[in-house]
Amino acid sequence: MKKKILGFLLLGTLIISSFTGCSSDNKGEDGNIETVKGGVKIIDHPLEATVDGDVRCTGAFPEIKLSEEYQKKYPKLNDRIEEQNDNWSSGTHESVEAYAVGAAEDNTKYYDNATIELKRFDDRIFSLVYRDDFMFNGDEETNWIITFNYDVATGELVKLSTVVTDEKAFESFCKDC
Repeated sequence: MKKKILGFLLLGTLIISSFTGCSSDNKGEDGNIETVKGGVKIIDHPLEATVDGDVRCTGAFPEIKLSEEYQKKYPKLNDRIEEQNDNWSSGTHESVEAYAVGAAEDNTKYYDNATIELKRFDDRIFSLVYRDDFMFNGDEETNWIITFNYDVATGELVKLSTVVTDEKAFESFCKDC
Protein backbone atom coordinates (compact mmCIF):
# COMPACT_ATOMS: atom_id res chain seq x y z
CA MET A 1 0.00 0.00 0.00
CA LYS A 2 2.82 2.40 0.89
CA LYS A 3 4.45 1.62 -2.46
CA LYS A 4 1.25 2.60 -4.31
CA ILE A 5 0.89 5.84 -2.38
CA LEU A 6 4.55 6.68 -2.97
CA GLY A 7 4.09 5.78 -6.64
CA PHE A 8 1.13 8.12 -7.04
CA LEU A 9 3.05 10.90 -5.35
CA LEU A 10 6.11 10.35 -7.53
CA LEU A 11 4.07 10.10 -10.71
CA GLY A 12 2.16 13.26 -9.87
CA THR A 13 5.40 15.09 -9.18
CA LEU A 14 6.94 13.95 -12.45
CA ILE A 15 3.99 14.91 -14.57
CA ILE A 16 2.83 18.13 -12.94
CA SER A 17 4.93 19.95 -10.40
CA SER A 18 3.14 22.23 -8.03
CA PHE A 19 3.73 25.95 -7.87
CA THR A 20 2.64 28.07 -4.98
CA GLY A 21 2.52 31.81 -4.69
CA CYS A 22 0.25 34.80 -4.62
CA SER A 23 -1.92 35.63 -7.57
CA SER A 24 -4.44 38.30 -8.44
CA ASP A 25 -7.10 38.58 -11.14
CA ASN A 26 -8.13 41.78 -12.92
CA LYS A 27 -10.61 42.32 -15.74
CA GLY A 28 -9.52 45.01 -18.19
CA GLU A 29 -11.68 47.40 -20.17
CA ASP A 30 -11.12 45.24 -23.24
CA GLY A 31 -12.72 42.23 -21.51
CA ASN A 32 -9.40 40.44 -21.07
CA ILE A 33 -8.87 38.78 -17.71
CA GLU A 34 -5.35 39.07 -16.35
CA THR A 35 -3.87 36.87 -13.65
CA VAL A 36 -0.47 37.75 -12.22
CA LYS A 37 1.44 35.04 -10.42
CA GLY A 38 5.09 35.32 -9.43
CA GLY A 39 6.31 37.53 -12.29
CA VAL A 40 4.11 35.80 -14.88
CA LYS A 41 1.02 37.42 -16.32
CA ILE A 42 -1.64 35.18 -17.87
CA ILE A 43 -4.13 37.00 -20.07
CA ASP A 44 -7.37 35.36 -21.17
CA HIS A 45 -8.61 36.91 -24.44
CA PRO A 46 -12.33 36.49 -25.14
CA LEU A 47 -13.52 36.02 -28.73
CA GLU A 48 -16.82 35.85 -30.56
CA ALA A 49 -17.82 35.19 -34.13
CA THR A 50 -21.05 36.26 -35.75
CA VAL A 51 -22.99 35.01 -38.73
CA ASP A 52 -25.63 37.36 -40.15
CA GLY A 53 -25.29 39.57 -37.08
CA ASP A 54 -25.92 36.75 -34.58
CA VAL A 55 -23.15 35.59 -32.24
CA ARG A 56 -22.80 31.91 -33.10
CA CYS A 57 -19.54 31.03 -31.39
CA THR A 58 -17.63 32.37 -28.42
CA GLY A 59 -14.23 31.43 -27.18
CA ALA A 60 -11.12 32.45 -25.34
CA PHE A 61 -7.40 31.87 -25.65
CA PRO A 62 -4.59 32.40 -23.15
CA GLU A 63 -1.46 34.49 -23.47
CA ILE A 64 1.58 34.34 -21.19
CA LYS A 65 3.73 37.38 -20.51
CA LEU A 66 6.91 37.16 -18.45
CA SER A 67 7.96 40.18 -16.41
CA GLU A 68 10.83 42.22 -17.85
CA GLU A 69 13.13 40.70 -15.25
CA TYR A 70 12.29 37.15 -16.41
CA GLN A 71 12.41 38.08 -20.10
CA LYS A 72 16.01 39.18 -19.59
CA LYS A 73 16.91 36.26 -17.33
CA TYR A 74 15.32 33.61 -19.61
CA PRO A 75 15.35 34.94 -23.19
CA LYS A 76 15.04 31.50 -24.85
CA LEU A 77 12.07 30.61 -22.67
CA ASN A 78 10.49 33.97 -23.52
CA ASP A 79 10.94 33.29 -27.25
CA ARG A 80 9.31 29.87 -26.87
CA ILE A 81 6.41 31.34 -24.89
CA GLU A 82 5.81 34.02 -27.53
CA GLU A 83 5.77 31.33 -30.22
CA GLN A 84 3.25 29.30 -28.21
CA ASN A 85 1.11 32.41 -27.64
CA ASP A 86 0.93 32.94 -31.42
CA ASN A 87 -0.11 29.30 -31.92
CA TRP A 88 -2.86 29.51 -29.31
CA SER A 89 -4.16 32.80 -30.73
CA SER A 90 -4.27 31.72 -34.37
CA GLY A 91 -5.68 28.27 -33.58
CA THR A 92 -8.49 29.61 -31.43
CA HIS A 93 -9.36 32.40 -33.89
CA GLU A 94 -9.58 29.82 -36.70
CA SER A 95 -11.71 27.37 -34.71
CA VAL A 96 -14.13 30.03 -33.42
CA GLU A 97 -14.69 31.34 -36.97
CA ALA A 98 -15.18 27.82 -38.35
CA TYR A 99 -17.46 26.75 -35.49
CA ALA A 100 -19.62 29.87 -36.01
CA VAL A 101 -20.35 28.82 -39.59
CA GLY A 102 -21.27 25.31 -38.44
CA ALA A 103 -23.42 26.67 -35.62
CA ALA A 104 -25.37 28.86 -38.06
CA GLU A 105 -25.99 25.82 -40.28
CA ASP A 106 -27.15 23.82 -37.21
CA ASN A 107 -29.14 26.79 -35.83
CA THR A 108 -27.28 26.60 -32.51
CA LYS A 109 -24.29 28.16 -30.73
CA TYR A 110 -20.85 26.69 -30.14
CA TYR A 111 -17.78 27.63 -28.12
CA ASP A 112 -14.04 27.00 -27.76
CA ASN A 113 -12.52 28.09 -24.45
CA ALA A 114 -8.85 27.49 -23.76
CA THR A 115 -7.20 28.28 -20.44
CA ILE A 116 -3.86 27.70 -18.77
CA GLU A 117 -2.76 27.24 -15.21
CA LEU A 118 0.81 27.90 -14.17
CA LYS A 119 2.06 24.99 -12.08
CA ARG A 120 5.75 25.68 -11.57
CA PHE A 121 8.26 28.38 -12.39
CA ASP A 122 11.71 28.29 -10.87
CA ASP A 123 15.33 28.31 -12.05
CA ARG A 124 14.88 24.94 -13.76
CA ILE A 125 11.33 24.39 -15.00
CA PHE A 126 8.41 26.40 -16.36
CA SER A 127 5.37 24.12 -16.17
CA LEU A 128 1.77 24.75 -17.11
CA VAL A 129 -1.47 22.92 -17.82
CA TYR A 130 -3.41 23.88 -20.97
CA ARG A 131 -7.11 23.00 -21.02
CA ASP A 132 -9.44 23.32 -24.00
CA ASP A 133 -13.20 22.91 -23.60
CA PHE A 134 -15.22 23.14 -26.78
CA MET A 135 -18.48 22.22 -28.41
CA PHE A 136 -19.09 21.99 -32.10
CA ASN A 137 -21.08 19.73 -34.38
CA GLY A 138 -23.19 18.23 -31.63
CA ASP A 139 -24.53 18.52 -28.12
CA GLU A 140 -21.62 17.11 -26.14
CA GLU A 141 -18.71 19.09 -24.78
CA THR A 142 -15.21 17.93 -25.61
CA ASN A 143 -12.35 18.55 -23.19
CA TRP A 144 -8.66 17.93 -23.44
CA ILE A 145 -5.72 18.74 -21.26
CA ILE A 146 -2.04 18.89 -22.14
CA THR A 147 0.93 19.80 -19.99
CA PHE A 148 3.89 21.85 -21.11
CA ASN A 149 7.16 21.61 -19.20
CA TYR A 150 9.97 23.85 -20.42
CA ASP A 151 13.62 24.01 -19.46
CA VAL A 152 13.95 27.70 -18.55
CA ALA A 153 17.56 27.97 -19.76
CA THR A 154 17.02 26.47 -23.24
CA GLY A 155 13.31 27.10 -23.78
CA GLU A 156 12.99 23.48 -24.93
CA LEU A 157 10.18 21.17 -23.90
CA VAL A 158 11.19 18.67 -21.24
CA LYS A 159 9.88 15.35 -22.45
CA LEU A 160 9.09 12.48 -20.14
CA SER A 161 11.66 10.44 -22.06
CA THR A 162 14.41 12.75 -20.77
CA VAL A 163 13.39 12.02 -17.18
CA VAL A 164 12.53 8.33 -17.53
CA THR A 165 15.39 6.20 -18.81
CA ASP A 166 13.75 2.77 -18.57
CA GLU A 167 10.35 2.89 -20.30
CA LYS A 168 9.40 -0.69 -19.47
CA ALA A 169 10.16 -0.23 -15.78
CA PHE A 170 8.24 3.06 -15.76
CA GLU A 171 5.27 1.45 -17.52
CA SER A 172 5.30 -1.38 -15.00
CA PHE A 173 5.61 1.12 -12.15
CA CYS A 174 2.57 3.06 -13.43
CA LYS A 175 0.50 -0.11 -13.78
CA ASP A 176 1.39 -1.10 -10.21
CA CYS A 177 0.19 2.26 -8.92
